[in-house]
Amino acid sequence: ILARNSKLLVIVEGTGWGSTLASVASQTVNLLVPNKVVYSLQLYSNDTVPQAAIFSDPTFPDNLPARWDIAFGFIFKKQIAPLYISEFAAALRNPSDTVWIESFTHYLAGYFDGGNVSSLEEGSLGISWTAWPITPYGGIKGILQTDWLSVDSARMSLLNSTFPSPSLISNQTGVAI
Repeated sequence: ILARNSKLLVIVEGTGWGSTLASVASQTVNLLVPNKVVYSLQLYSNDTVPQAAIFSDPTFPDNLPARWDIAFGFIFKKQIAPLYISEFAAALRNPSDTVWIESFTHYLAGYFDGGNVSSLEEGSLGISWTAWPITPYGGIKGILQTDWLSVDSARMSLLNSTFPSPSLISNQTGVAI
């Protein structure tokens, strides 16, 4: 592929619903054209994809940053390659979902130890990500409400609390969300 177009990026998705890239620690993808690999994964709360071992751990939510370090965070921290969270979601049907997404967005913003001090260098944006879904899907509320026009302010609040300047998109009425 890169022989035909060396400007392309090769996105390598994680395993287990795309939720882990742990094998990258011992098996990186090496291409003939350097700097073209982007590692990507998807992460969901317990209500979206059941994860009893994580959510029933008595140290929850303090256990999350270390688990994320092992599953994918090391790629960003060691600068192995760009890391992109292609989607993440929480159904927000129970309090642990809210705790999970707050912890996850905090981690994405560079608070890798779960504390209040960012590990990012000045000007660094942290791990790249896309919140999912924009519209309601399969019982998961989206950033937009069921009318597909109105913003779910609680969801946007969760994202804005960690990312005060997210990219703006607008709905069909031209309202920036």
